[in-house]
Amino acid sequence: MDARIQQHAKILVNHSIKLKKGETVLIRPSDTLDLAGQIAIESYRIGADAVIDTLPTDSLLGYYEVSTPEYLAQYPKASEALVKASDAIIYIYDEKNPRALTSIDPKKQMERMKVVKPLREETSKKRWTTTLHPTASYARQAGMPLDEYRDFVYGAVLQDWEKESDRVSKLAGLMNLAEEINVRGKNTDLTFSKKGRKSVVDVGENNMPGGEVYTSAIENSANGMISFDHPAVRFWNEAKDVRLHFVDGQVVDYSASKGYKLLKAAIETDEGSHRIGEFGLGTNQSITRPIKVNLFDEKEIGTAHIALGYSFPNTDGSNESAIHWDFITKPDEVVFDETPVLKNGKFTSATGL
Repeated sequence: MDARIQQHAKILVNHSIKLKKGETVLIRPSDTLDLAGQIAIESYRIGADAVIDTLPTDSLLGYYEVSTPEYLAQYPKASEALVKASDAIIYIYDEKNPRALTSIDPKKQMERMKVVKPLREETSKKRWTTTLHPTASYARQAGMPLDEYRDFVYGAVLQDWEKESDRVSKLAGLMNLAEEINVRGKNTDLTFSKKGRKSVVDVGENNMPGGEVYTSAIENSANGMISFDHPAVRFWNEAKDVRLHFVDGQVVDYSASKGYKLLKAAIETDEGSHRIGEFGLGTNQSITRPIKVNLFDEKEIGTAHIALGYSFPNTDGSNESAIHWDFITKPDEVVFDETPVLKNGKFTSATGL
């Protein structure tokens, strides 16, 4: 077994969720057990318990294919019981086919997201993190040989996260003080307020890898247009060349060259899915290209991303939604009030990066 799997597990247990003796971690993989098994071993090592709860991709596909509307609307009480009985939760992307659900109507998936929204809210009360185990299918999706893909993934994950926190502290301070943010670029000129909202440094706690500084927007403040040059992958599907037009905080028009049906279904999920829940800047120096996994792509150094849907409580955001979907771009410029912090994919000297 690749020794980096054990290193990955150690970081997740000791850094991301900070598991303690006597606690229980719920581990949720899909199609492989390599990383999940090592997480369990690391949990036992410190005197904690581990429960592995897996939902294979084929089973999930079958669920959507055969379930009646009545069953799709049924709340997953057993899953909620597992979450409530756990102190921490680790989600693992490791599907043998990350696009297995492309044949499923996106509206059906969005309806299911609304049903399980209380489960997500219950999860948010716990210490949780999401990560990826590099598999052949994800390597193919990224257009990389498996060995190269593994090096890419572990390069992004196996870092000194305390040192990373120090490295981006100046950028976080600038974002924290900023009242207005302007994003400019090709077919892009978007302005919104974040006055009074907190900025947060992601150092691999809720996400592994970490590598971003993010905040939330005042819900009715976004105006203008923004275009995204990275593929937007979510809900086991992909949208490309997404454009969003905002008026007084709300998406009033949108387009995509691919995945328009998915985009429409996501935006029309509920009222909150029309609004910005998060704005962030990618700072992970080991992520230099998109691999069609938002968990990594939003951390790509020199990128900006906007998420439609729910905002995170740690930013003092108040937008509520059943979804949270990040859209990523390399803008020409990002300006905090009057201070340029990003130009042509490079952080300015004002950020110390």
